[in-house]
Amino acid sequence: QYGYLTFANDLVHGKVFHDWPLLGAIGSRLPDRIDVLSQTYVYDSGRVYCRYAPGFPLLLAGWMRVFGANAAHAFNPLVFLALLGLALAYEARAFGDRWRALAGTTLIVLCPTFLHLWALTLVRDLAAHLAGVAGLFLVLPIPGRPRALTPLRTAAAGLAIGYAASIRPDAVIYVVPAVLIAVWQWLRAGLPASRVIAALG
Repeated sequence: QYGYLTFANDLVHGKVFHDWPLLGAIGSRLPDRIDVLSQTYVYDSGRVYCRYAPGFPLLLAGWMRVFGANAAHAFNPLVFLALLGLALAYEARAFGDRWRALAGTTLIVLCPTFLHLWALTLVRDLAAHLAGVAGLFLVLPIPGRPRALTPLRTAAAGLAIGYAASIRPDAVIYVVPAVLIAVWQWLRAGLPASRVIAALG
């Protein structure tokens, strides 16, 4: 949390590199590259930068810029609520039944997965899953529309999953189900293989 908050605070003030007050006193004694600030930052030849991916600190910085630094604690609870709403919409589209969707979303809260505990602290996991599930939601077939994925929806899904990977690099795993869902739709629509390959590209 320290690393995310510090990085976000630096971004709010228009800085990527961190101004570490002790650097002037001990900088000459440090190796060229070493972990500092509880291993959340890296000192590298005179510069101090955060070791974490920038996606979550960028979101947090935008939130802090609008609502102030004291509102940082409210960010993840709202991301959690947005994730529940997206899960509800995803399941409603996938199952075609609002009651099943409601039951599935209720299980997320009631089952002892402790997912809600991630909403109580500033960690990147919920934001990464929100962006990843948003990408999957965009590639799901829309009921009543037999047409396969449009290039715009495909690109938006790719951007959402890409942003998820900028929050947590391992969120790139969302590409696998997204590609499977997209290819299934394209094959059902009878598109030639060359168009499917072009669309995937």
